[in-house]
Amino acid sequence: STVTAGLLDQLNAYRYIFFGKYAGYAGTYANGDWSYCTQASDYFRASRVRVMNKINRLAYIGLVPKLQSRIYLNANGTMTTLAVEQFKDALEPSLNGMQTAGEFSGYRIIIDPTQNVLGTGVVTIAIQIQPTATADTITVNLSFVPKFA
Repeated sequence: STVTAGLLDQLNAYRYIFFGKYAGYAGTYANGDWSYCTQASDYFRASRVRVMNKINRLAYIGLVPKLQSRIYLNANGTMTTLAVEQFKDALEPSLNGMQTAGEFSGYRIIIDPTQNVLGTGVVTIAIQIQPTATADTITVNLSFVPKFA
């Protein structure tokens, strides 16, 4: 209660986490969920790190049963649509559950069917996550107007 607003702004800019109160509201609130990296990083919030760690764990659980599985190929050597869909099907239930729970905004699973699975034995899967945003500050512009446009 004795710390100046300027010092709190400076601590927040340096990404320190501290607690404060809001007038008229019970309870104590954290100023943010910063992690130890620059704000330009995809992982600058602890909530984003938790999401990625959870996806990593769930992807592992979903994909381990697919190890050593047969992958059927088209005549030109590319993965069949069914083969691609089987890998996606192993991931989608967990990702759908996380999205429904509000842990992220959306996702996309990308599996290139032209990758050289026959030669390498490796299936590369890209999972793109659209995070949720956070209203760190809310600005309200208030004014009188003579008429509405």
